[in-house]
Amino acid sequence: MFVNPQLERQVETLFSLVDSYMNIIYKTIKDLMPKTIMHLLINSVKEFIRSELLVQLCAQGDCAVLMDKSPEQSQRWQEVQPKQAALQEALRIIAEIDTFMRAPPPSTSTWLLGQSFLPCSARTPLKSAVLPLPSPPSAHPAVNPETQEVVLHIPTGGVPFGINTSKYTIPHSSRGAQG
Repeated sequence: MFVNPQLERQVETLFSLVDSYMNIIYKTIKDLMPKTIMHLLINSVKEFIRSELLVQLCAQGDCAVLMDKSPEQSQRWQEVQPKQAALQEALRIIAEIDTFMRAPPPSTSTWLLGQSFLPCSARTPLKSAVLPLPSPPSAHPAVNPETQEVVLHIPTGGVPFGINTSKYTIPHSSRGAQG
């Protein structure tokens, strides 16, 4: 490009220096941007809240009234409390069931061994060899109309994983809040 090699080296040196300078400027701006935002925006808002907003709120009347819950919020809180209690009870029951569980027995595939020596084309499709699984025991919750509680019936005979109880009772959350 240049005829003079010394001039070419000087241009490369100058280009390298300008590139280094631009990298320094980029890093400096990247570092100063959050500080500038903090200084210009957030500190201004904090000062406004501290000086003007607080004075305006206190001038409107009783500060204790501003901190009270609204009737809608109180009603919502009363509706949610029984549900929270029911969920905590359910979590306690689940934790209790987990402590009584034992690992399931290892699964075996001995029924496949008879076909393993056959070539792939002679084997029966896997879906035709799969036996249907028995349906799981009934563990559907029901609401007891007298006590308004959700009753979870878990049969004891033949239940897998060693669940040792026959019935768990959970307070019914939607009925408890109304009655």
